[in-house]
Amino acid sequence: MSARIRVRERGVATIELAVILGLMATLLLGVVELSRATQQFATLTGAARAAARLAAASASPEGIASAQCLAVYGRALESCADGSAGAPLLPGLSTRHVLISVPTDLRDASGELVRAATPGLASIQARAADGSAAGTLDLLTVTLGPPGARYRFVPLMPAWMPAFDFAPISVSMAMAGH
Repeated sequence: MSARIRVRERGVATIELAVILGLMATLLLGVVELSRATQQFATLTGAARAAARLAAASASPEGIASAQCLAVYGRALESCADGSAGAPLLPGLSTRHVLISVPTDLRDASGELVRAATPGLASIQARAADGSAAGTLDLLTVTLGPPGARYRFVPLMPAWMPAFDFAPISVSMAMAGH
């Protein structure tokens, strides 16, 4: 082969390498962003489950406030309104992203209404194996990202992947003592 052909082949190889590296970098960044979105979705789902478990177990106004803090900060606190709760589990996550719905009115020790029942969230009539009535089952629902307060995923490189809102994540559990 002549020197001229070898130089031309080296130039073609350089161009091919640049094209392949560009495609590989795009693919790698896409996989990284998709992995981050999946991890954030899993974090939100776990937070909703933990908050529902805590709120349903306590079935009290204090327990519901504590569950809201748990969903946002990963810690069950009496109040997270004063800013002393620390950093949220995910960037931009706040208590406005958490909606806790209850089927019956919750009252404090003095009998004052603290949280009204959520319209449309009814109790379920439980049945025994023989078909007879076995009481009611009150379900509490925790929703992360209710309408008007969806959690937004913001990618590291917005040029590669647009920001998007997660769909609402809801978890329901039977309330203790109901």
